[in-house]
Amino acid sequence: MKRFILFIFVILLLIGGAIAALPFILSADVIREQVTATVKSQTGRDLIIDGDASLSVLPNIALKVGKASLSNTAEMGGGIFAQMEEFRVGLELIPLLSGKMRVSGLSLTNPVILLKRSKSGAVNWTMGDASSEAQPAQQSDGSVSLPLRDVSLGEISIDNGTLSFVDEQAGSDLKFEKINANLTLPDLESMLQANGSVTWNSNVIEGSLSLKSPSTFLAGESSQFSIDVKSDLMTTKFSGQMAVLKEGVSAEGDLNFNTTSVRKLAAWTGSPLPKGPGLQGLSVEGRLQSTPALITLNEAVVVLDKMKSEGNLVVNLAGKRTSLQATLAVDAINLNAYAAAGGGKKGSSGGKWDSTPIDFSALGSFDADLRLSAGSIRYQDIKIGKSALTVSIKDRLLTANLTELQLYKGMAKGRVIVNARNKTPTLSVKTNVSNVQALSLLQDLNGFDWIDGLANINLDVVASGRSQSQFVQSLKGKAGFSFANGAVRGINIAKMIRNLKSLNLSGWSRGKSESTDFSKLGASFTINKGQAVTRDLAMIGPLVRLTGAGTVNLPAQSLNFRLQPKLVGSLEGQGGDTDLAGLDIPVIVKGPWSSPSIRPDLKGLLQNPEQAKKTLKKLGKALKKTKPKDLLKNLLGGNGQQPADNGGGDVGGLLKNFLKSN
Repeated sequence: MKRFILFIFVILLLIGGAIAALPFILSADVIREQVTATVKSQTGRDLIIDGDASLSVLPNIALKVGKASLSNTAEMGGGIFAQMEEFRVGLELIPLLSGKMRVSGLSLTNPVILLKRSKSGAVNWTMGDASSEAQPAQQSDGSVSLPLRDVSLGEISIDNGTLSFVDEQAGSDLKFEKINANLTLPDLESMLQANGSVTWNSNVIEGSLSLKSPSTFLAGESSQFSIDVKSDLMTTKFSGQMAVLKEGVSAEGDLNFNTTSVRKLAAWTGSPLPKGPGLQGLSVEGRLQSTPALITLNEAVVVLDKMKSEGNLVVNLAGKRTSLQATLAVDAINLNAYAAAGGGKKGSSGGKWDSTPIDFSALGSFDADLRLSAGSIRYQDIKIGKSALTVSIKDRLLTANLTELQLYKGMAKGRVIVNARNKTPTLSVKTNVSNVQALSLLQDLNGFDWIDGLANINLDVVASGRSQSQFVQSLKGKAGFSFANGAVRGINIAKMIRNLKSLNLSGWSRGKSESTDFSKLGASFTINKGQAVTRDLAMIGPLVRLTGAGTVNLPAQSLNFRLQPKLVGSLEGQGGDTDLAGLDIPVIVKGPWSSPSIRPDLKGLLQNPEQAKKTLKKLGKALKKTKPKDLLKNLLGGNGQQPADNGGGDVGGLLKNFLKSN
């Protein structure tokens, strides 16, 4: 037993002596040469240590080195790939004596790393063949160093690092500063875990990640990967498989992304969007499949500005422009979130067409092929029900096909084309609207509340300009409408004609409680420079027939019509009697379409003497109890002069002769 104890004592003494002698046997220079030789054999790069080196032994060998740098590849033109002010490395003693280098800890201070992709596509972050056997390194005294056949890393810390990525192919230059991180990597076959923070474009990003097999990852093969990143502007989570290829990154897994503002995020990433409202909160989740050229998101749920959509998206990065393909079902679309601020929002009462320039530059930044369906769409005050449309964007040409549009209890179909390829963009609209509730549609469209009934509308127009106002001023094409089983609101034509018995010729006004029923009202228009002209306006009602012609001045939002109403039935039920049936007196409707003036056109009556005589004769019978003197006084004004708003002409002479003959 004493011998055994003595044997143990001798062994411990020998081990203690060996450890005490290590600083002399394995000096800092020896370890430094071992490290540089290993890096050369494992990566094919030169590790240059310019600073002082110091070595401690217990409990593990610890090497502290001053300034050091790692060379770039010859293919990338040489130079520096990485450099640092100081690094500390801890080496496990026993594996080192057996020819293996197992790092117990690694600390980098102020490291600066440059990642680069050349115009030819070559990259500088791929390392040499890690499977090759390390060759013995020649020491300064001519002896051969210990071969290091295995590399293992422990805990790694980075203090105030900088990482730059220069992509000469894409013309981009990214720089990440103030990198502070802690990594755990037992060896290249074990899981890498890391957490830390980095500053990019003055915004701090915090996060954590894990990589199942770094050796597989560095070899360009796929490995299990997860990351959780957050900043003031966004949060991102990904869990799946990832690989770094020579061409870029490939990944497949579950993605979750959120940002409080797309606009702020785009500006932060160096791709600011055109000024405007909307494009604020965005969340995206789905199954991501990504290659350097193609990004696919399946089973996607996208919420943008509180509008939720579900479907699939494909982004193609390989072409001249980014290309987007998507099939999405949206619960509700609110386009008011993207309407330009300022100016009149529509051609409503007292409003003006918006002159704010419309920015079409986004149409040139990407191509798209979209298939969209929506439960509802809202634009200004216009409310649209269930809809389906396809949208194609190709080199600044947008084509939208409306295959289904539920519109005010009716349906609409059509096509809208925006061509921004030329200096002045053009707009083409071709639509067919059937059986819509006219009053609700026209009120929401432009505040026009004159017509009620079921409407059918055809529109085939083109326009050019850079604002809503310019589009309206340049509008040309054709349009037509027909209304069924409705009423002209605010006007009782039969009652107005009856008012002739009380000599009310100086002008008629709208009354909120008045209306003229019709079974049919329609017209066709030719449009040029925003002037919509019709010559076939016609209305059929139970008491009134009406024909007319005139112009709608769209830029000025005004009307100028000459109507020819004719009573065809009894006035019973509308406050009159039958003595004016068949009376045919032209009427002028002129002024702003929100409140035009309405008056009989006595001047127009003179253009057809025979018709004028018949009309006045009919009028005379109705006014037979009125004294001629009073009639002239009321018709021509209190001083016997013709009212200015009657349009001039020899109305007085005609009336005088007519009354004398009766």
